[in-house]
Amino acid sequence: MRTSCALRCFVVATTAALAVVLAGCADIGADSGETSHLPVNAVDIAFAQRMMAQHRQAVDMSALATTRSKNSAVIQLASTIGRTHADAIGELDGLLKAWGPTEQPTSPPASDPGPAGATPPVAVSGVIVETDLARLRASSGVVFDQLLLGLLIDHHREDVSTARLEQEAGQNRRARGIADRIEADHTAELSEMRKLLSSLGTVSR
Repeated sequence: MRTSCALRCFVVATTAALAVVLAGCADIGADSGETSHLPVNAVDIAFAQRMMAQHRQAVDMSALATTRSKNSAVIQLASTIGRTHADAIGELDGLLKAWGPTEQPTSPPASDPGPAGATPPVAVSGVIVETDLARLRASSGVVFDQLLLGLLIDHHREDVSTARLEQEAGQNRRARGIADRIEADHTAELSEMRKLLSSLGTVSR
């Protein structure tokens, strides 16, 4: 529910820029004959922008494993997540550029969606709060592994929820394909991370 409210507010803010995006896409298609990035709606734009922000956070968290973890399974998983998320960022960025210039609408904190019908003030940011990120950066060893896996589980769950909103209401074929892939890959990784975290025990968060 938290994700749904935040992203739906983000979609409302994005709608105002949609006419500009469509005009830009029309020009691109006319000049190059490439129209595989069309059609596009506000849900697609919100999905791409929000997912890029969330993926950047996952890349940053995963990169810490090389110096903070001593667990080969955690290091390997983090490396895979960092690489695939970096690739997805490039793919999403390419879509946004193909769709044309857009404003950067932002969403309110997920815990405070604001009054109904209000335009969100905001910022497109990841799902993990700075206090948790600070704890992760300051930790090492098993404590780091526990924190990282817990935060990545939260991150993946948020990504899946965001992807499902795109699947429900997005219009762009390529964006929906990315959403399908995120749901499938993240669901598998969630199962792997939960098993790994269980083998390490739990950490108070």
